[in-house]
Amino acid sequence: MAMDGSFSLRSEMDRFLARCPKLRSVGRFSSLLEKGHMLNEEEVVDALVSVFLHPDYTLPMMGCFRAIAGKIVDKAVTLLSLVPNLGSNAYEDSQGDEVFMAYDKLDGVEEAGLIEFYSKRGRGLDLHELACFAFYRILDLAPHLKSFVEYYYDITAPPFARIPKLISSSELSFKAVTHLVFISQTTIGILLGDPELFAGRWNWSCFLDLLLQFETLRPSNSIEMVNISYVRWCSVQILSIILKLPNLTECFGARDAEALLRWQEFCRDTSVEKAGWYSLEQNNRKPDGHDFLVQQGVAMPFASELLEIEPLKRSGRHAIR
Repeated sequence: MAMDGSFSLRSEMDRFLARCPKLRSVGRFSSLLEKGHMLNEEEVVDALVSVFLHPDYTLPMMGCFRAIAGKIVDKAVTLLSLVPNLGSNAYEDSQGDEVFMAYDKLDGVEEAGLIEFYSKRGRGLDLHELACFAFYRILDLAPHLKSFVEYYYDITAPPFARIPKLISSSELSFKAVTHLVFISQTTIGILLGDPELFAGRWNWSCFLDLLLQFETLRPSNSIEMVNISYVRWCSVQILSIILKLPNLTECFGARDAEALLRWQEFCRDTSVEKAGWYSLEQNNRKPDGHDFLVQQGVAMPFASELLEIEPLKRSGRHAIR
């Protein structure tokens, strides 16, 4: 923001690149810096959309460009809708888990643009999962942008599209179980964004199938054992919300303080970002903090408790146990 609290493309671009210094060396961003105060909104949106789905940049982008966040998300969804086979990978092994192409292991993804990078390599499912993760954060940080997320899911697969492919194999690999952690956490986040909307949208039976498969799965090491326990906990949380059975956690014996703490850790980055928004608005405008956040549709940060956490919900009826 400018010194008077108004939105300024240049000042927010400077703030964004200060938070994400790696992007200063990316061509499209360095050229924007050279323009100084001659930036125009369209070229800024185009540059931001190229890295919007990258987990390292979604939160800083939302924090710096809230005034044009709707245009960024709208453009991202439009580009995703043009990706052929979004929700499936061109090459998969027999287990379907061969490949989550990890964004942090790739060279040149920022320069090429994340959507184009994954699309050209036939990694539609990997791209979809990164989009789902970004949209979980959008639902938490900017609930008023929900319509864009809803449209995205009108044209593509659910956030857990990989799970039926994984459980169709006779035995889940260590890599598959590790990736199930990411998918399950993201799915809870999406579901809590609007339980009434998303509960009736998809067939959630794969989470019950997953629980049944875990009954016979033999962990190969202690890390896999912990991950299986956590994915099992996440699956029970999802089913308890879908079925509106809060006691399901106890029925499955999945009330786990360690898993709960791990879930809180997953939610922490959005909570910290919201706290930063609150602090910034206090300094610039000095509104009543609670009223301001309510007006923006943003939940108060750090609202969780040790054994009864509600970190992502817009409704107080759905508690993670």
